[in-house]
Amino acid sequence: MMNNDYDIDWNKVNHMEDSKLLELANELHESLYLDQAKNAYSILLKRNPQNIKIVDLLTDCMEQLGEIDEMKKILQQYLPHEQLIMAYENNFKFLFKFAQTLDGLEAIKYYEYGIQLLKPKINQDKTLLRDMGDAHASIAEIYQTDLLEHKESEQGCVKNIEQAFMYDPMNLDAFLQLANYHLNKEQEEQAIQDLKMIHQQVITYQQEADEDFLLQISKLMVEVGSFVEGVDITRKLVDTNADSAENLYMLAFCLWKTHQNQESLKLVTSILQLQDIQQDQEIYSGTIELKGQIEKEDMGQTDEHEWMDLE
Repeated sequence: MMNNDYDIDWNKVNHMEDSKLLELANELHESLYLDQAKNAYSILLKRNPQNIKIVDLLTDCMEQLGEIDEMKKILQQYLPHEQLIMAYENNFKFLFKFAQTLDGLEAIKYYEYGIQLLKPKINQDKTLLRDMGDAHASIAEIYQTDLLEHKESEQGCVKNIEQAFMYDPMNLDAFLQLANYHLNKEQEEQAIQDLKMIHQQVITYQQEADEDFLLQISKLMVEVGSFVEGVDITRKLVDTNADSAENLYMLAFCLWKTHQNQESLKLVTSILQLQDIQQDQEIYSGTIELKGQIEKEDMGQTDEHEWMDLE
């Protein structure tokens, strides 16, 4: 995320025409000046309180800023206005976004509502198949987390993974949920194959994946011992955010597990030099232990450890 130091004359902004203000807000958003983009969208929304597109853009910005509670409040204000939502071209995304702020059956209700709105649009726009796959994968995740003890948990999970693949055969989130499902069933070999498919899509075919997804995959690869593929995924993870101590630690750990001690030690040293690293005791302690293990091995004192447990 960019530093929000973009110089704006807000007095002039307040007197802009709507079209010019929307153009400015979108430019700020695309350039990741998120606080300023949020302010510009907020001004637009005050002028146009029934414009769902502006609500959607504003809440996208809030989501990127991590202002989930504030985003949820705004979405809730507009949910009763069904006519406004139905008239909005991307109404399904509006509902999916709200579903992400909820838990359990309540979240599933809004995902399924959005899915019903999305279905008729697919024939006109095949790029929406991925959105459908993502929504079903999200429902599968809820069945494996919030509703793990629910009587229909397994059935709901499997059904939605299948639906995700039906719409989007290479859906990364669906493969992630399938891997989690196999691990929950103690079917580790199948989970390893699921993770290899993700590795192929992300590394070989360069399918886009965000930081949160890559971190989840990295942890699963460590859990099942897929360290060679883990190196590739954690390198990609660090590329998305090289300032994260956890990301750097994941890469360092996988490098150590694949006997690339020199590069791992460089990373470990850089982690320990990060400002405020000791405030994250789990990462700090793990890094200290990894550093000690690498130094022991370099002195010929091999002592295999299995301590990786970062939830």
